[in-house]
Amino acid sequence: MTELLIGSVLMIVVMGVAFTALSQFETGTRRNNQQNDAQDRARTAIDLTVKRLRNDAAPTPGSPQGLDRAIATDLIFQSVDPDVPPAGSENSHNVMRVRYCLDSSDPRNGKVWLSYQRWTSAVAPATPSSSSCPDSSWSDRRVVADHVVNRYAGAQRPVWTIDCPSGFDAATCTAGTSPAMLARVKRIGMELFVDEDPGKAPSESRLATSVFFRNQNARPTAVLTPAPTQPVGSRVAVNASSSSDPDADRLFYRWCYYGTNVPSSTWCANGTEIPQRTVAIDYAAPAPAGTTVNIGLRVQDPGGLVGYQTVPVTLR
Repeated sequence: MTELLIGSVLMIVVMGVAFTALSQFETGTRRNNQQNDAQDRARTAIDLTVKRLRNDAAPTPGSPQGLDRAIATDLIFQSVDPDVPPAGSENSHNVMRVRYCLDSSDPRNGKVWLSYQRWTSAVAPATPSSSSCPDSSWSDRRVVADHVVNRYAGAQRPVWTIDCPSGFDAATCTAGTSPAMLARVKRIGMELFVDEDPGKAPSESRLATSVFFRNQNARPTAVLTPAPTQPVGSRVAVNASSSSDPDADRLFYRWCYYGTNVPSSTWCANGTEIPQRTVAIDYAAPAPAGTTVNIGLRVQDPGGLVGYQTVPVTLR
């Protein structure tokens, strides 16, 4: 009888250990599966973001840059809408704005939201409010990734980073809203840390990628250089050969004679446009020798972006 009792107790102990191990195995398997599912959603979100960024809309005079905002937890850019535009739309390139943002109100379960702004006007409207994530000013709002822990336990890991263009300080790039700076950005990185249940196994997963813009166009720089010695006879000799384009695009040149007028904010509005379209000109100014006149230069790239410079020249 004693032996039977001891055997029963041992069997219960062994079965308990076995069931505990099985339960722990099932729990671990469930957590692994949930972590894998969270990773898959994050990976899909990254793929979608990359696809949109690679279709980044080239800037136009009405839409000066493809990127509107690029900070650690908020990304806004213009992209070509894959949907068919409505009848009568004046948005000839079917451009829309895309916003991705991180909602870290629950740091254990951060969410990446996707939303859009669409329009039918010829010129892009102002960017909607981005004071919250998500923001009701945007349409088609939906979660594309969850269990993002970039901001968990006091961490400040950015979701999006940009390569700061030369000529801009770190503060300007971190602020991520300067149109001049954003127009020069060529690469943007995305990094998500995903953990289905922080503090428990399995540990967080890191997913990262970066995109080089193929459509992002940068504004050219106009540089007008007068000849060291101006020719006699009230002639103006200037050239624009030092002008440059960050994308190495071809430049088109226009010149304006302002005379003694102060150049207006509108190109050549209070001057006379010089017919020559060459990189350098020799122009007979309608003013006597000794007069200081203003000469304006306008350079334009194939994408329609322009740069200006005006310099004074004293006639001989």
